[in-house]
Amino acid sequence: MDRSGKDLLRQRIHPRMRNHDYCDGVYFVTACTQRMKHYFGYVCDGVMHSNILGEYLDSVLQSIEQKFHYCEIPLWVVMPNHFHAIIVIDGKKFEKAFKYVCRNSMALPIIMTSIKSAVTKFAYGVNIDFKWQRSYYDHIIRDAFKANEIDNYIRTNPQRWDKDCFNKQNM
Repeated sequence: MDRSGKDLLRQRIHPRMRNHDYCDGVYFVTACTQRMKHYFGYVCDGVMHSNILGEYLDSVLQSIEQKFHYCEIPLWVVMPNHFHAIIVIDGKKFEKAFKYVCRNSMALPIIMTSIKSAVTKFAYGVNIDFKWQRSYYDHIIRDAFKANEIDNYIRTNPQRWDKDCFNKQNM
């Protein structure tokens, strides 16, 4: 609580759209490491060089459809302190898997929690003191123009690393 007696935790702004169910659609997501620490490798001459944790994150993203058959990640990039991905969720497959209509913004958070949890467990298993930044950024991709723009952004992210807003490390 602050000095006025207000509960600061209740004042947290939720980044998700309240009128969108996140159970069907195409999303651009970004998840960052805590304090933007470079846990996943480094970029040299516009090429990402993943370490063991970056390679593991890449394998989790690559195999997500095996765990969640209603989800596909057709494009992603792992960077030193974050990853970007396009996540496609088939709402009909989701409803069939869980045998009820999706409510309460479930599918995308389930997928993101699974990805982040898998990487965290792996990191602890190989004695890496690893932490994610709380939550993640998402953007609903509504048209082909925006999809192409995001596709280009993801594909060229390592080449733009020197100027990237995520290229910082506060330790």
